[in-house]
Amino acid sequence: MACVCPSGYLLDGETTQYTYCVANKTCYANGIKYNKEYWYNKTVICVNTNAPNNVEYVNCDQLAGCCA
Repeated sequence: MACVCPSGYLLDGETTQYTYCVANKTCYANGIKYNKEYWYNKTVICVNTNAPNNVEYVNCDQLAGCCA
């Protein structure tokens, strides 16, 4: 799931829960080919634009690069 807030909410911060590698995925960094992707698992904090006390926490995964 992408690290975005629902409609009507603004991003107010994020916390990385853990990182991990996904094998058998072609990944390029600085012109070098790798066989693993590097991902963050995050919790993003989203605040309702109309009701600032209404906070949503979204758990998501975000591609961060390649694993050697």
